[in-house]
Amino acid sequence: MINWLQTIDEQLFLFLNGLNSSFFDFLMYWISYKWIWIPLYALLLYLVIREYRWKSLFILLFVAILITLSDQLSVHLVKNTVERLRPCHNPEIMEAVHLVKGHCGGLYGFVSSHAANSFALAVFLVGFLSR
Repeated sequence: MINWLQTIDEQLFLFLNGLNSSFFDFLMYWISYKWIWIPLYALLLYLVIREYRWKSLFILLFVAILITLSDQLSVHLVKNTVERLRPCHNPEIMEAVHLVKGHCGGLYGFVSSHAANSFALAVFLVGFLSR
């Protein structure tokens, strides 16, 4: 079952990656660029400070701890345990992988630390900002 899922996953990845869409190359490159998200984080910071004033310092301290824990757990608990190679590092398919600007990323891709950090932040802040 796992081999079947992995085969389907690789075939779907290679199909989508092989489209070589200049629009999606541009879009995905910028979406994954960490500095593009600064306006969103600035807005969240503004909303937390506006709503909680001095208490926002504690919230921001917890956010810093949360992101650190989320990042480190995703790397040390999941990535380094599962050791699932990114497609561009997988010797079986790496020659077929289309890279944008020659960038491949770290050796392991599962679980995405960016996604883990964003999800942790969203779950944490939704309780504070949905009032």
